[in-house]
Amino acid sequence: MGSSEGKPRFVVVCTANICRSPMAEALLRNHLEMVGVEATVLSSGHLDCGVRVSENSVKAMADRFLDISDHRSVTTSRDVIDGAQMILTMGRQHVRQVLEVDMDAWPRTFPLRAAVRRAQQLGPRPDDETLSEWVERMHHGRRAADMLADNPADDVEDPMGLPIRVYRDTAKLLDELLGQLVGLIYPTEL
Repeated sequence: MGSSEGKPRFVVVCTANICRSPMAEALLRNHLEMVGVEATVLSSGHLDCGVRVSENSVKAMADRFLDISDHRSVTTSRDVIDGAQMILTMGRQHVRQVLEVDMDAWPRTFPLRAAVRRAQQLGPRPDDETLSEWVERMHHGRRAADMLADNPADDVEDPMGLPIRVYRDTAKLLDELLGQLVGLIYPTEL
């Protein structure tokens, strides 16, 4: 994993933590396991804690042989995001919500789509660079003001209440994005 900084910690954030972020949590954990990286992967949201994951999210993950049926929503808090090298959100509004909890999280909090774009521009993480150092380089040049307005190019749309095919499309998109990101963070592990 390059220079030592301990076990990596990732947090994925969406609105309610019952659709997108639980799927992304399972997919990210799976991609990390596939490259042999032991990491802590959590997800959270900004609504009530303890709500059961949506049934269509469970079905979309079961299609990918991942079981998220035991997931219950967690509210984003300092306890959840502290120590995370990277916080990935489903849209810019979730970045703003993370910053309401902890302004110091800004340099490591990215909408997932934007994180993948920036990582692709940055290139694979060198073996002698920690994840935190790479994320710091990824953050370079960002402006908090850019997060004030929503941007569909940064959003992973919420499938809540829509047909199962939309959940499956969301799972496919998340899987592709997270696979690309993991491949850039851990290029030598492949």
